[in-house]
Amino acid sequence: MPSSFEFCAFRFWDQWNDEEAPLYKAISATPADQDVRAALNYFQVARTFKGIGKDATVAAYIRGCLIQVRGDATLLTPAEKVEKLTDELQKKIGRMNVSAASKLLWLSFRDPFIIYDSRADYALRQQLNARFDGYREYAAAWRNAYANHEAAIAKAVEELPKARVFMRTDPPLDHEILGTARETWFKE
Repeated sequence: MPSSFEFCAFRFWDQWNDEEAPLYKAISATPADQDVRAALNYFQVARTFKGIGKDATVAAYIRGCLIQVRGDATLLTPAEKVEKLTDELQKKIGRMNVSAASKLLWLSFRDPFIIYDSRADYALRQQLNARFDGYREYAAAWRNAYANHEAAIAKAVEELPKARVFMRTDPPLDHEILGTARETWFKE
């Protein structure tokens, strides 16, 4: 294991508070085009959407697709939503972007969505000596790997208050740290 779970928990805590919480607040509500653009930029997937920085219709299209998929009651599972959003985005960009779809949906709901990331995919494939056929298989493998380390991750989360010395000048109280860090989406 290259990094300890304690270090990873702290890094995610820091990342969540500094960058992702404001994106979640914007995307999970009624996002504006600039919120979608900011989220895609943050997660480093905006470059796959040609013209997103200059053509206002690109961000508006993505936002519209996201809102439509989020509200589609016929899509019962996270995988169905990710696949549907991926398909809708492909219509505009001409290629699959599971990563962008999963990240926008994670920012919309957090749990139970699993972010598809090429580095996580690579690490899982190496660890399991396997190849995944699509988001469903990737998410299932990811959840299985998480289950194998869940106790160690939960222990690392409980240690987060000890990292207060490394947090910004006005760090949150222990119960505030643990209130967030004990949530399923955070531990996953």
